[in-house]
Amino acid sequence: MSIEIQMSEMPEGGILQATLTKTGLQPGETFDLDILQSTALETALGQLSTQTGRKIILNLSQVGYMDSKTFWATVRAARTITSQGGQLVMAHVHENIVRLLKLTGAEDIVKCFDSIESAAASLESQ
Repeated sequence: MSIEIQMSEMPEGGILQATLTKTGLQPGETFDLDILQSTALETALGQLSTQTGRKIILNLSQVGYMDSKTFWATVRAARTITSQGGQLVMAHVHENIVRLLKLTGAEDIVKCFDSIESAAASLESQ
């Protein structure tokens, strides 16, 4: 099974929704992002960092766990996107990942939202 990012334009304000998924998942299943998937994740996140100046929602509804390597790869991608004039926020984030963001102070770099709609509303207001 491989990791991929499915991208779609949202009708609201030119926002790009990027859903992190893994091939072969059954409906309702989640997957773990750990060191075994770190290279594939960095490649997928690299696709997002080419979206210069874009507002992006990273949908993590299918991700149940991130280890430190994949967590920091996501934070680095957010920093890169921000440095290029864009913004990356996350939606449907598992409570363990939210806790990591708070413990590390990375919540100031990557904002989390309970839904795609609330993430889009936040991006539209900026």
